[in-house]
Amino acid sequence: MEVATGRLLKKWHAHYRAVTCLVFSEDDSLLISGSEDGCVRVWSLFMIFDDIRKQQASHLYEYSFTEHTLRVTDIVMGYGGGNAIIVSASEDRTCKVWSLFKGRLFRNIVFPSIIGAIAIDPGEHVFYAGGRDGKIFITALNAESSPSNNYGLHIIGLLIDQSKPVTCLAYSAEGNLLLTGSEDGMIRVWDVKTKNIVRMFRHSKGTL
Repeated sequence: MEVATGRLLKKWHAHYRAVTCLVFSEDDSLLISGSEDGCVRVWSLFMIFDDIRKQQASHLYEYSFTEHTLRVTDIVMGYGGGNAIIVSASEDRTCKVWSLFKGRLFRNIVFPSIIGAIAIDPGEHVFYAGGRDGKIFITALNAESSPSNNYGLHIIGLLIDQSKPVTCLAYSAEGNLLLTGSEDGMIRVWDVKTKNIVRMFRHSKGTL
């Protein structure tokens, strides 16, 4: 869809069930989609807009990642020290880290609850995973945590101040702040260094 005019440019069959999330790569050359069918697919927009290549190709996607067993809830993309990665969350209580360079699963992380939203810090050392239990898990992208901790392998910390499900996350590089929204209608601004809330806002219309 062309934003300026609202004109439909292309459409294609992407998944067997409803699409739940979309994200563009930094250079807008790739589109990554997640679906209720548990599948994460990577699309080259050069392919989508090249009618000749489309006719010759056996399928339109660059990669199709099918290891999730339930609905995909969120997707973020990073560049992991020069290597492009995708992090996907699902109702199967896992987040999966995919290598775009190798086209395969790099890391599988199991959580105590369903993860509904994720955000990567700008340094791409960790990502934040917001759970249906109201907890925000701090998760290592590269280093491993001790399997004997209380959270699970790769989960290195928690932010806790809410009992309602976390519905959205955003990271602000300016000031190293994490913004979280939840079903209680509250927006919380966290200082990630101290793990303290520095501001709170109430959304008058309820669930975010």
